[in-house]
Amino acid sequence: MRELAEGRCRGLHARLGLGAQRSQAFPGVCGHAPTLGTAADIPGRDRDRADDCRLREDERAEHRHHERRADSVRAETRSSDLSVKGRKLATDCLLNWRLIVSQTDDSLSIDLTTGVRLASHYFPRIVDEELDAALSRAGAVLIEGPKASGKTATAKRRANSVVHIDTDPAVSAQMAVDPSLVLEGEAPRLLDEWQLQPRLWDAVRREVDERSRRGQFILTGSTAPASSARRHSGAGRFARLRMRTMTLAESADGNAAVSLRRLLSGEAPRHGAAPLGFDGLLTRMAVGGWPSAVGLPVKDALASNRDYVDTVIDVDIDSAGRSRDPLRVRRLMQALARSTGTEVSISTLARDEATLSRDAVREYMDALSRIFVIEDQPAWSAHLRSSATLRKEPKRHFCDPSVAVALLGADATALRRDLSFTGQLFESQVVHDLRVLAQPLGGEVYHARDSAGREVDAVIQLPDGHWAGFEVKLGAAAETVDAAAASLREFAANVDGTRADSPVLTVITGTGPSYQRADGVNVVALPSLGM
Repeated sequence: MRELAEGRCRGLHARLGLGAQRSQAFPGVCGHAPTLGTAADIPGRDRDRADDCRLREDERAEHRHHERRADSVRAETRSSDLSVKGRKLATDCLLNWRLIVSQTDDSLSIDLTTGVRLASHYFPRIVDEELDAALSRAGAVLIEGPKASGKTATAKRRANSVVHIDTDPAVSAQMAVDPSLVLEGEAPRLLDEWQLQPRLWDAVRREVDERSRRGQFILTGSTAPASSARRHSGAGRFARLRMRTMTLAESADGNAAVSLRRLLSGEAPRHGAAPLGFDGLLTRMAVGGWPSAVGLPVKDALASNRDYVDTVIDVDIDSAGRSRDPLRVRRLMQALARSTGTEVSISTLARDEATLSRDAVREYMDALSRIFVIEDQPAWSAHLRSSATLRKEPKRHFCDPSVAVALLGADATALRRDLSFTGQLFESQVVHDLRVLAQPLGGEVYHARDSAGREVDAVIQLPDGHWAGFEVKLGAAAETVDAAAASLREFAANVDGTRADSPVLTVITGTGPSYQRADGVNVVALPSLGM
């Protein structure tokens, strides 16, 4: 927990461009006190909206001391015109007392001496800018993803009015009279968990047509409705976004020192040791990227993940069409957990869960996919120079690697004892983060394995036809990286590239520095990777 907290603090400093120094006045978890620079020192994306920050402390003398410190931060914040994100990152590192960050509708209260987050706070997400862009081009935006991934919190920050379809008692009566009544409210209007009233889809479509204006509605959903619920596609009216749990960079467990965007453009990575050590990485994979878990004691976060799994099995999966046997669902999910990050087949899963036929396994898997608990990594399709063919079986992943950990009753200690499984889990974490980071670029994440045994753990395919290959290695030893780089070069040499003869090749490691090798293959530690 200490290493994870220290890593988050270093990540916050680095993301805002702050210096890190020991401070006798703030001997908290890591002892880092932020040193704010001038406006030119702060990243441009963090110079938007700024409000104020204030401190609360019971002891008067200590309060006066910290108030002076807060005044300094506040002055720098206003003069530099920091965004909410920048202000949060600046203040998050003031240690050893309870810090309150005032915002439009959120507050953060955190005691970094214990590492406990005492109140809810919005963590800026990569999808924020995607949502802004979507609202500027479409009449309505659909955000889908697993429960507790932060969809509602993200949407609320852009919405001017909100209706919670799952809890508002007036919704059912309004729908019975006229669905358009639910749409009344200042735009953008958020319809949270809209799929519980499927008729809203067509109502929104018609209203968008009538208004002929962009940015009118945001729809969030944690269950993909049946195809019959969407009689009209919404083409030209709806923009669609997929939201996942947080990447290491988003949860401040990483420092985003290496940009995937620049990496894919050919820029060589250059960064020292990763901000998160091996044990911290294992803890982060066990805890997961759930916004509500950030700052929780590890024991509580693991218990929360087990509660999440229980809810999926006992309640949520039934929202995808019909009731299912919870014991069979659990056994199937545990079989998936043991095979996370692999190409385990439906037949193998049916053998592991002996009471389900292959057709039943497919149906259960479809239900888990519809509630966004699992997300397969499809096989890549490309022309090869040799006679070898690419396999078509997808790799299996949960929406967050922590789900697999919870299903198996594991924790960071158990992961350290079984490094083979931890390697699978780390690959799943890498694929998760690559998906989030590639989405704003229009990239899709695949995997590739040919009939001759050559493989790439992850392939990012960009809209212009260019692609990038990634090998995933939990360790960062020289011999491990050498073997991974050789495998990447061998695979790339066999791809018949018509538009991208020189793909970007990268080995993703769990720890260590980020750099470019003499052979042109990049090496990047996952905790250093960002947008």
